[in-house]
Amino acid sequence: MNTNSNTYTIAYASIMVVVVAFLLAFVSSALKPTQDKNVELDKKKQILAALNIRDLAGTEAVEQKYDEVVNADMIINAKGDTLNAGADKDQAGFRVETKDISAESLPLYVCKVGDDVKYVVPVSGRGLWGGLSGAVGLTIADLTTAYVTSAPKTFLLKLMIGLIAGFVAHRVFQISQQKERKVSLTVAAVLSCTAGMAFNVVADPLVGYFYKTYVLGVPQEIASVWAKMGAITTLVNAIVAVVVASVLYLALRPALAKANLLPRL
Repeated sequence: MNTNSNTYTIAYASIMVVVVAFLLAFVSSALKPTQDKNVELDKKKQILAALNIRDLAGTEAVEQKYDEVVNADMIINAKGDTLNAGADKDQAGFRVETKDISAESLPLYVCKVGDDVKYVVPVSGRGLWGGLSGAVGLTIADLTTAYVTSAPKTFLLKLMIGLIAGFVAHRVFQISQQKERKVSLTVAAVLSCTAGMAFNVVADPLVGYFYKTYVLGVPQEIASVWAKMGAITTLVNAIVAVVVASVLYLALRPALAKANLLPRL
């Protein structure tokens, strides 16, 4: 077998994707109870942080402080009417997922810090910062190297990759919502990366062809040859990118959660 051929490279990468995905899915399932507890602990940390209570050492300290200052987790509506008084703490507003917050279901945490009664209201937002940051970073890389003429194309394509991957991850698979996901975290991560890179496999050669032809003035014949060559390279790169991105995300996610850096979408 020719180990230097494109067929061998694609087959090898595909097999590695399946093997790694299976192993990560097994690990993810085994760690699910721990993940659920970490999600709840992280929410408590966020509530305490809103009260300017931070730098607590360890899980026990967080739990103890939370029990001390949070008196109730109410659910109200936009008119201020109480739908659930939250007398049994952590069974009402605490159970409302971010995506389920609406004018008719607003969590409200009633807290007492010292002699002051304070209220914590969860908020969330949607944006394109993940895709934008990746696009800007890679565009800067082009601008500071010999690929400066490709910078506009890089920005557009990388932005779209990020937006598509983010949309699939957060809107289709609810990757931020531990209890609402219908598939495992590993499957969601792999398929989200695949969606973004599938777009790039199709769009990169096409956009590259038109960009080189009509913006850079490259003859159509030459631009066509470059597009065909680029399509093969882009496919191989996409397979490798899906594997690497999925593995890195799943490996870094626990640390990101602990540092409160995961987006809540």
